[in-house]
Amino acid sequence: MGALRWSVGLVVAAVVVLGAAGCTGSDGVATPTTDAGSDASSTHDVAEAAPPAPPELRPCPVGWREVAGDPPTCDPWPAAGRSACAEHESHFPGEPGCASIGRACPVGDFGDPPTDRAVLYVRPGPGPGDGTASSPFATIAQALAAASPGTVVLLARGRYDEHLALPAGVSVWGACAEGTVLTMSSPSATAISTLVEATGASTELRDVRIDSPAGAGVVVRGASAALEIDGLLIAGARGTGVLASDGAHVVASTVVVRDTRASPSGLFGRAFDCETGAVLTARRIVAERNREFGIYVGPADTRVVIEDAAVLDTRETERDAMFGRGLYVHGSVDVIARRVAIERNLESGVYADGGGHAQLEDAVVRATQSQPRDGLYGRGIAVQQAVTIDVSRVLVEDNADVGLIVSEAGTSLSARDLVVRRTRSRALDATRGRGASVQYGANLVLERALIEDNRAIGLFAADPGTTLRAADLIVRGTQLESDGTGGRGGSIQSAVAAVLERALFERNADVGLYVSGAGTTLRATDLAIRETESEGSGRGGRSLNVQVGAAVELTRALIVRGRELGIGALDNAQVHGEDVTVFDTLPAACDVSTCAGSAGGTGVGSFASSAVPVVEYHVSRSALCGVQLAREASIDLHAGTIEGAAVGVCLQVAPYDLARLQDDVVLRDNGVNLQSTELPLPGSSVDL
Repeated sequence: MGALRWSVGLVVAAVVVLGAAGCTGSDGVATPTTDAGSDASSTHDVAEAAPPAPPELRPCPVGWREVAGDPPTCDPWPAAGRSACAEHESHFPGEPGCASIGRACPVGDFGDPPTDRAVLYVRPGPGPGDGTASSPFATIAQALAAASPGTVVLLARGRYDEHLALPAGVSVWGACAEGTVLTMSSPSATAISTLVEATGASTELRDVRIDSPAGAGVVVRGASAALEIDGLLIAGARGTGVLASDGAHVVASTVVVRDTRASPSGLFGRAFDCETGAVLTARRIVAERNREFGIYVGPADTRVVIEDAAVLDTRETERDAMFGRGLYVHGSVDVIARRVAIERNLESGVYADGGGHAQLEDAVVRATQSQPRDGLYGRGIAVQQAVTIDVSRVLVEDNADVGLIVSEAGTSLSARDLVVRRTRSRALDATRGRGASVQYGANLVLERALIEDNRAIGLFAADPGTTLRAADLIVRGTQLESDGTGGRGGSIQSAVAAVLERALFERNADVGLYVSGAGTTLRATDLAIRETESEGSGRGGRSLNVQVGAAVELTRALIVRGRELGIGALDNAQVHGEDVTVFDTLPAACDVSTCAGSAGGTGVGSFASSAVPVVEYHVSRSALCGVQLAREASIDLHAGTIEGAAVGVCLQVAPYDLARLQDDVVLRDNGVNLQSTELPLPGSSVDL
């Protein structure tokens, strides 16, 4: 992203140092005069906040397209998007366009045979044949009965209507996925049938199309079962495209599973189903237009590695219109997904629960839709129930409801180089649209993250036990909800413990950063909050709002061009600041219409039993008060400057020890340096 400017120039003007000497103003409060023992030209050096480093999603994976932006991102598809391909082709992520699924069809009936293994030939037609090239078997079953371990059964072009049970050590090769079709026309009325089944070790299936309207496409079951599949198109299977279970091992390469339908019960419809101790290693795969889950991994001791994959357009179940998730990680499993595109699924692009571990690298999670039946969700990444997930170089965009959500005790998500942007409202009620959310005791760690152009709230953290830690964080451009409310950059509340290092909240609305609730703590180092605007009603626009018993510690903070309040502590809140600059605090936007005279414009305010000690600070050009305190609140000022405000210090607490406001405090170019005239006070915001 472009360079961020943090320094604020000082206006040279006459200087007043707040001291013991003074006279009484018309309001009966001592008005300070220049202290003869002070250096009238002195200024205070306030350390500048270091800007955050933007996320770095480059270098893009091989074949992915670099997209210019702030920051640049990586896209698995060409600029024109994913291509519409012929039936026997697919557009794999990271490739320029459509490619054949498996090898191209040969000139003759058979593909090239291996030269180092025994071969049996099969061509559909009149039998019986002896399995030679000149006299092929008529059915695959005949060849499998004659095959010994190490044999390759070579299939000619044609259509084979039969069930395959692959013996250990036997391989079946088609001529090409376009021309060699396996099918089964005799379904079970009550159960899921299986077209291809492997229960032995060292089996292989390649270069075929599986049309399985009667049952599952490929099933590999049992600890002794191992199957390698390559160049497969599985279309219209029932229940599951590829199932690996009970300790089986599957290696998949260049496999496309599309249009899987439900089982006879109306459930399932998964493309890849890996469960109960199975191991799946998959590369160059596409799951599209399947049902329930594109890829399911669970529930125990299952391991999956997915690379160069796309999970697209998963639909809801037929029976009850539930789910539609792209990748579902369930239970004590281990999943690694690299270079993946997860797009246009329903409910959740990636959903993980049940205590497992997942790793997501170089991924796009995009355009998840709300469920048609109730309009709920549409989340990009949703993690809960004690899952641990690591995310790196991931783009989460154009999802609905929440881009990324982490919830429940024991759940943890760590992200490095993350972009979450343009989350839309959910279909149900056109509300929400949050960027990232952590709640109910979960843990979220962000390093180099951009949360941009989401709705309602950019970054949300709530509930006891929840922890948030972010370094090099940018939250900007949060949009209003459809009713004109919201637009907050960050909301940290309800006993959350948060730490921010080098964080920027920019061009948000209502509140740049909101911190609320007894037990809520925020420690922020190198924090900047810039250009916060009012919401649709014209109210709000506070930069940093701390309230209801929350405690905030600031070290090197820059607050620029907010509205109503630059830094506000309300309702027994505590804000401690060191090296703080608050610049250009404006009235709320409604000042020119419905709230004239009560729109605020205070740089630093403490209200209703709150406390704000500030050390080494600069408060400049506040529309109303440079510093304001009222209703049993307190502020302690040490070594700072207040300049260019209508009123330098608005003191509405009586009696008040002025010594707490005069430790090397310089006031200059204010309309009035100190007064106690009753002024409008801000109210507390409402927890979400």
